[in-house]
Amino acid sequence: MAVQLLPATVAAGSVALPGCPEACGNVTVPYPLGFRPGCFHTNFNLTCDETHHPPKLFLGDGVEVDSISLSDGTVRVQRRILRSYENMTRPQSLGFGAAWPAAAWPGQNTGVRLAVSTEHNVFVVIGCSLVAYLVGQETVTSNGDRSNVGDCAALCNFGVPDQGHTSCSGIGCCRTTISQSLAAYGVQFSRLDGTPFGVAHPFGAAFMVDRGWFTGTNVAAVQNATYQDLGSYANVTSVPTVLEWWLDVEADLTCSSGISVLSLVGDA
Repeated sequence: MAVQLLPATVAAGSVALPGCPEACGNVTVPYPLGFRPGCFHTNFNLTCDETHHPPKLFLGDGVEVDSISLSDGTVRVQRRILRSYENMTRPQSLGFGAAWPAAAWPGQNTGVRLAVSTEHNVFVVIGCSLVAYLVGQETVTSNGDRSNVGDCAALCNFGVPDQGHTSCSGIGCCRTTISQSLAAYGVQFSRLDGTPFGVAHPFGAAFMVDRGWFTGTNVAAVQNATYQDLGSYANVTSVPTVLEWWLDVEADLTCSSGISVLSLVGDA
C-alpha cells in the first residue's frame, strides 16, 4: 500500500501550539515545526540561537533558515557556495538538514521529510571551461560509482569572463534543473580541457539556488564575488535554497501533541 505524503498546511488561528513561541527572530515557526520542548512534532525540531541579534533559526546541522511556508510545505534556507580547489579527488558535500533523523529522501515511511525542491531551485556553475557534476550523497561517503543527478558546463572565450553579467546562459555561468529531490548531494568539479586546477585556472563555484532569487543583480553579485575574492567570497558567501517538507498522513494520524494531523493537512 502506497504511503500518502502531503505538503502540510495549517488551520486558521495560531501557527504554534498553545504556550509555544511563534517566531525565532524574524522567522515565523509554524507547528509541526518548533524549537522548544513540547512545541514540535517528532523529528521537526529546529534550533533558535538567541545569541544573535535578532535570533537566528537553524536546521539540525547548522543551515540557517530564512522562512517557512505552510501553504507550500517549504523551508527557505541559506546554503554556502562551493568552490573548486587544487588536488580535488572526491566530490564536495552539499547537505541540507542531513543531521535531522530520517533525513534521507524518501527513506523511511515515518518522521520528517526534508529535501531540495526540484521545482523551486536550479543548479548553477560559475567559471571558465568548467563542468560540475551533481551526484548522490552516497558517492561522497563511499568509493562506489558516481551517480550523477545533474551537470552543468560554464564556458568563456578568455581566462576570466566579464563581470557584471545579469544573465546566466552558459558564458561564464550556467544553470540547469535538478532531476532528483535529495537531502544531500555531492559536487564534483572538472575542467573541460583536462588541465588541472591551479594558479592558471583558479575560478570555479557551484551551488543550488532559489530560481526566483537568482535573477538580474543577484546573478551579477554572485559572479562578481566569485572572481573578485577567491579566498572568502567576501561579498556573497551563501545563497537561498528552497527545501520541501512533508507529513506522512497514514503513519502519523495523530501527533504526539494530541492534535490530528488531518487538521493540519489540506486537501491533496
